[in-house]
Parts: sequence; C-alpha cells; structure tokens
Amino acid sequence: MKNKIILFVSFAAVIFSLNSCLKDKVGDYWPDDVAGKMYATVPSYTLQQLALRPVVGDVPFSFLVTIVITKGTRNATANAKVWGAETLDACATFMTAISITSAKTASGKDVTIAGNMKSYLLSLPISNPYAADYHTVGYRIRPGNATEPVDATQTFATLNCKTVRKTGFGNYSAYDITIEVTSTTVVVGGTTCYKVIATPIDPGTGISVGGMWPVWTGDAAQKPADLTINYYNPVTKTFVLNCWYTSSAGNRIMYEVNTRK
Repeated sequence: MKNKIILFVSFAAVIFSLNSCLKDKVGDYWPDDVAGKMYATVPSYTLQQLALRPVVGDVPFSFLVTIVITKGTRNATANAKVWGAETLDACATFMTAISITSAKTASGKDVTIAGNMKSYLLSLPISNPYAADYHTVGYRIRPGNATEPVDATQTFATLNCKTVRKTGFGNYSAYDITIEVTSTTVVVGGTTCYKVIATPIDPGTGISVGGMWPVWTGDAAQKPADLTINYYNPVTKTFVLNCWYTSSAGNRIMYEVNTRK
C-alpha cells in the first residue's frame, strides 16, 4: 500500500458550544431530511494536503469546521499536531483521516453531524528538508587567472523530495547546480554524512555542462583540512561541493562550503 497511515494526529474531540437560533430554510445543497436542524460538518470533505516541515518537535495545524443552522453559518477551528516529521522519508507518502466526533450547543444539547461530511482525508507530504537559504563560502578558478572568491547567501530551491537547485557556480551566476542527496554514506570528522550528486547545468536548456571532481581539486593555497568533497552533513546542515564545468580555455573549478542559515 503506497499510502501509509502512520502519523499521529493529536487533538481533543471537536466540541462546539454555540448559541443559535433555528430560522429560515436550509439551502438546496443539503438533503431534505436535515431541514430545520443544526448540524456540524467539515467544509472540505475531499482530499486535502498539508506539507509538513521536517523539524524536530510538534508541527501544528488547524482546519475549519462549520456549524450550519437554518439562518446561516458559524465557524470553529479544530487544532491538531503531527510530531516526528524529521524522522520521515520526504520521498514517501503519508495520509491520515480527520473526523468530527461530537458537537454540542452551549446548553449541552447534541448537534447532528452530517454523515456525508463528517470526515476528510489529509495528505501529509514532507517538505524537502534541504531547501533553504545557505551561506556560501568558497571560490571559482579559471585556469591561468587569480582565484575568484565567493561569500554570499544562496537559495537552494526544491526540485523533488531529495534534490535541490541553486544558482551560482562559485562567483559565476550563469550556471545552476542541481544537488541530489543520496543514501550512500561517508564519515567526515566522525559524523555520518551523505554523498551527493552535484551537476552544473545551463538553466536556459537544462543540459548538464559539467560534473563533480572525484577527489579534491582547487586552490593549493586554500587546501581544506579534510579533503572529503561532494557530501551533505546532516548535523551542521552543510553541503561541501567541488565541481567543474567545461570551457574551451580549460575546465572551471569550484569549491564551496554551503551552510544552512
């Protein structure tokens, strides 16, 4: 089964206390047998979607519930929360159901819950955990020229559940880089990190214009203490990239440390 109902949604029974008057006729939308009655419904009873932030702790959300009487509508908001989203696979699909369990007037009288509009399904995709603004520090090298530094904020935008895209190859903004986080691990300074597939592309065509160096390649005067490259550190939320793009004057070199802001 593709959809997995494994998330915990925690909220108290939806109980509404309202003072209402029964007047006028119910609109044609409602079945005749509820005419003259007060009843509770979830307004959008089709499939809904809420993108969960992959963060530690509770991710709260709310949804509208409607109390309908013969002279109009009264609204109330039910609050819920999902927790543990940071442990979920952003490429998986999750879903839960939300239902009204009871509704009462201020005097304690039960309110009828419309049978065909008491529940709805909530799709819970996990937001790409790598999409954010990053502080980019590094450089670009054009062989035969001075090293060109970069120190800037760059936005990593979502392409899919495990891939982001940023504008800029070092200080050169004409090319983008797509970065796919893989499940292959590498230990860097005692931390288990994930190797990435970083591909410089021409944003105008979407075609690859380069690739990743297999070993550290860069300015010898700025050689890093750890030569591991092209990986993501989930603890420091840092991408370390060492890539190239083709040029008739010699492949351009980029080395960057991108730290989430």
